Amino acid sequence: MVKKICVITGGTGGIGFASAKELSKQYSVYICDVSADKIEKAVNELKADGMDADGMVCDISDKTQSDELARKASALGKVVGVIQLAGLTPTFAPAPDILKVDTIGPMNINESFYEVMDGGCIIVYWYARQCAYKFGREKRIRVMTVSPGVIRTQMSMSDFEKSTSGMEGLDRTMSWCALSRPGRPEEIAFLFSTIIDERNSYLTGTDIYLDGGCDAAGYHGQRECYPGNKN
Repeated sequence: MVKKICVITGGTGGIGFASAKELSKQYSVYICDVSADKIEKAVNELKADGMDADGMVCDISDKTQSDELARKASALGKVVGVIQLAGLTPTFAPAPDILKVDTIGPMNINESFYEVMDGGCIIVYWYARQCAYKFGREKRIRVMTVSPGVIRTQMSMSDFEKSTSGMEGLDRTMSWCALSRPGRPEEIAFLFSTIIDERNSYLTGTDIYLDGGCDAAGYHGQRECYPGNKN
């Protein structure tokens, strides 16, 4: 039987590793990160739980490395899902690096996996509407975006702590949240698993909000977490 592979970029972080654990219940997972030590730790933990997992070092802003990720993942079986979670924030990186990873990176991954996939689903924070028609018509690949609100991870909490408003910014954001709390990595991981599920085969080219109702209440506030913001 051909393995079904789910690839997760940024697969060692809070949301990324939660997604790897959730998706490994159904698929063989292949994760990437820029840290070999983090990949080894994550893969070993998944294998210790009896899951089929592997990974490689990959800087998604480098097209050559992105192509190699797609090649290696597809060599293991049929790639049915790609979840793009690799990304940087101003707390952890300068603007030029953020531009490369958060903007060029998703474009590289989409184009690299377009070459090796036939069907399946790619989930990325943006760029879906540009790719949905071509990817669907030519390769039957669905392309989706997920717009998360505040998900409680080490990175997101550090962003708030180092912003000008500090943790008060988190409290202010949560005052708009219908559920009165940040999301959990496991919750967005479960959403990813349902989007990739083949029973959702008519879902493509659109965005899903997972923000606890903040946007519905009129709050458009990811701005709270960025250092230097005074609004």
